[in-house]
Amino acid sequence: MKKNYFKKFGGEQIEDVVEHILEYIKYQSKDNPNSNVQICIGCDSQSKSRSIIYALTIVLYDDYKHKGAHYIFKRVTIPKGYLKKNKRTSQWEFDKIEHSNYENFNMPLNDFIITKLWNEVEYLMELGLWLDEKLTDKYKIEHDKNEYDGSKPYRIPIIHLDFNPDEGSTKQNKSNKLYNSAMGMFCGMGFKVVGKPNAYASSSAGDLLCKN
Repeated sequence: MKKNYFKKFGGEQIEDVVEHILEYIKYQSKDNPNSNVQICIGCDSQSKSRSIIYALTIVLYDDYKHKGAHYIFKRVTIPKGYLKKNKRTSQWEFDKIEHSNYENFNMPLNDFIITKLWNEVEYLMELGLWLDEKLTDKYKIEHDKNEYDGSKPYRIPIIHLDFNPDEGSTKQNKSNKLYNSAMGMFCGMGFKVVGKPNAYASSSAGDLLCKN
């Protein structure tokens, strides 16, 4: 996958993500043809002093065996000023950014938070479409209808969206403001998509990787 490799939890780089996924599926199914490996992708972000860290995860879970999940990940670091200029970059080409050029731009806090969160959506869409293209004709899986709108997913990856369907008693759940837009977009693009509290590829794996 281009320059920015995914890694195993121990730090080992994975040069061919698609081959890694297919090998895992093959291993799971070698002794049980009923294996049903879900390919879930997630993204979470963490604000640091001068940058935003995005953690993208691919979680492989055999829904038939129920014996734990295998996940791989990568981190993308974006200067805050880059987002404040309403700029974004492909998750595979972020290393081309000169961080020192984007340090002194301002944006209202609420606008910045929304921009930061929507970047998670765009990274998930980018990764989801890429994986679906690469895995088509190599792996098939049937998804249940989306609970959000009853649509029937036809793409392979499952999107785990770290957005809250509830605004909260104090209306402080910022991600709730984007929930309907993001869920509707992923459903419309043919993905199986789940939000909190079931989006473990983002809210558990991604959150852990942002903080470590």
